[in-house]
Amino acid sequence: MFGRTLLVLEIVMSLAIASQAGTYTETTLYNFGVTAGDGSYPNGIPVRDAQGNLYSVTEHGGEYGYGTVFKFDSSGNESLLHSFNNTDGATPIGSLTMDTGGNLYGTTTAGGLTSTAFPQGMGVVFKITTSGTYSVLYKFGTASSDGASPFGRLTIDSAGNFYGTTSVGGGTCAINGVFGCGTVYKLTSAGVETILYRFTGQLDGWEPFSNLVRDGSGNLYGTASAGGKNGQGVLFKLTPKNKLSVIYPFCSASGCTDGAGPRNIIRTSAGVFYGATPGGGTSLRGVAFKITSAGVETILHNFCPGGTSTGCHDGETPNISLLSGSILYGTTSSGGKDYNDGVAFKLTTGGSYSVIFNFNNNFNTGNDANGVTMDTAGNLYGTALNGGAEAGTLFELKKN
Repeated sequence: MFGRTLLVLEIVMSLAIASQAGTYTETTLYNFGVTAGDGSYPNGIPVRDAQGNLYSVTEHGGEYGYGTVFKFDSSGNESLLHSFNNTDGATPIGSLTMDTGGNLYGTTTAGGLTSTAFPQGMGVVFKITTSGTYSVLYKFGTASSDGASPFGRLTIDSAGNFYGTTSVGGGTCAINGVFGCGTVYKLTSAGVETILYRFTGQLDGWEPFSNLVRDGSGNLYGTASAGGKNGQGVLFKLTPKNKLSVIYPFCSASGCTDGAGPRNIIRTSAGVFYGATPGGGTSLRGVAFKITSAGVETILHNFCPGGTSTGCHDGETPNISLLSGSILYGTTSSGGKDYNDGVAFKLTTGGSYSVIFNFNNNFNTGNDANGVTMDTAGNLYGTALNGGAEAGTLFELKKN
């Protein structure tokens, strides 16, 4: 219905955008919001299947205006798999998760059940097939002191159970009152939810926006973006017995030079964590970090090291989304040389940093990118939340 070929958009992008540092050439695969009823403002890292099709979500747009799930096939055509109608969810923010059978799972931050505290709805967990068959697995607010407004990507175990976080909810807490400080939850494939942990808003943190990662022993790891010993978030571990411990409290260094407000993390099989914070660092524009399982942090990169007076050519407000070998990949929502529309970057685990693309919305590349994923050839794919021809883009960074 909304199919488009790559040819038209490649013509638009044939201007000299490939002159970026590094060995990647950018192609805008799709511009959102151009066609009536299309999705707008994509906000998730695309999931790629074995056939090369890409799947993700948009915050808004669609038939009812509450967001969409879309597919971009390997032939260059975009189609809507689902338009949210508020009753079945609204405003999906975050990446989809694909199981071994090719089914997709995700969350919406709103819609579903409403309450006095959450008149916009508390959010849902959903399942959708690659052909577009949609079902709601769970509506938050079903149980007393339930979580609300999930953001992070779902994690699946070998038994088909899902694990995630809600940014608020969970009952009264020290910081957020009756709205709650957020939760960690488990959901069976049959839709039975269990709250594993309710954040108190004190030393354990609050507002967990991040994904969770799970090790072979069933421990869960994630971040809370606020709270903790120093008020700027924590990296935490939750055991199978639901005991939470803080691995690292951010803003431990003077002036929060060790970072502030952590989001998504990557964990290696050796138990080392990599991630980024949008705040803190020597110029308060974010850092990329490494933290050991013993809680020892190393700053791999300070964004905007020269300060804003000289321009944040390396980007600011970063998000690390991918580890391939010894290389981390990510994007920033702003900064970059000349345009301030953000960058895509790579960073070695030893701390060597380089920009591989400067987004420039004047050339319809979009801005405020959400991170990247990689195919087997080393090409990168991502979405830009804003800009493009209208309301965000799907892009490819092709490795030359």
